[in-house]
Parts: sequence; C-alpha cells; structure tokens
Amino acid sequence: MAEGPGLSGNRPRCAPFWDDFLACVVKVGPNDQWVQCQNYREDYLECLHHKKLVSLLSSSIDLCKLPCVVGVGPTISINENQ
Repeated sequence: MAEGPGLSGNRPRCAPFWDDFLACVVKVGPNDQWVQCQNYREDYLECLHHKKLVSLLSSSIDLCKLPCVVGVGPTISINENQ
C-alpha cells in the first residue's frame, strides 16, 4: 500500500482497511491460510476501486431510467382548499 498523507494531510481513506487486512495476514502467517483474510482484502479493494458500488449504482440506473431523473415524472401539487 502506498502510505502517505491523504489530500487533507491526514491518513489515507483506505488505511484502516489496509491495517485490518495486514493484521489478519500477520496473525495467520505469510504462507498459511490467507483465505481467512479474504473479507478484509475485499473490503480494502472495494475502498480503493469501488467496483461493487459502481456495479450496484449502474444496475440501479438501468432500473430507474427516466422517471428517476430529477424534474421528470409526475408532479404532486398540494391544494389547501381540499
């Protein structure tokens, strides 16, 4: 992992995920059952690349199409006289 300050001068945003993954690898050992650390690795990679989030959002957009666009679709008016 590339360590260094983030844009605001603090720790990088994915550093906590890397710390969790590294702690798991150290506990398990370098050549042992890394499968135990798979969830930590996935969390770290998701933090870096957002592939699951992008996939979820793109499928949501496909389902949404035009009615979800702001300003398109039915308008609701509230009439106080009713």
